[in-house]
Amino acid sequence: MDIQAFIDRVHQLFLDSEHEQALEDVDLFLSENSHTLRKKDLALILRLNGRAYERILNFEYALKHYSQALAIFQKIGLQDEIIKTMMRIGWVYMFKQGNLPKSLKYYNVILELVEGRHTFFHAEVLLFIGNILTEQGKMDQAGRYLTDSLKLCEEGRARGE
Repeated sequence: MDIQAFIDRVHQLFLDSEHEQALEDVDLFLSENSHTLRKKDLALILRLNGRAYERILNFEYALKHYSQALAIFQKIGLQDEIIKTMMRIGWVYMFKQGNLPKSLKYYNVILELVEGRHTFFHAEVLLFIGNILTEQGKMDQAGRYLTDSLKLCEEGRARGE
């Protein structure tokens, strides 16, 4: 099966809330094809698997798969995929596990990676950092991040992004 067709099929299973089936399909696909997959494709599937585990609330396995995908993306230098994967990891730590300090560490690293490159990723990271700081009671700092996030969104819209 074509890798993109497989990813699209598993994505559709997510949309249909068939998370267990998605995990079974990914496990089967990996067992049959892992030796022939390109590193990028393997990492994309691992991230997809992390998303499936996240959706069935198995955050330990989600983080395991996200971390494996991240290591591959870092090794082959795919900056956008590194950012997307780190966003998922930060999300799990923030919203699913309530580990705000660990989430903040990820988002601060991501902030360095997106600054000046991806307007809306940049705005989203600023928003998440602002939310974390709000939860930590650091309202002055949070306000600056949230305001900067809003400004970036407005600038991006004005440029037609």
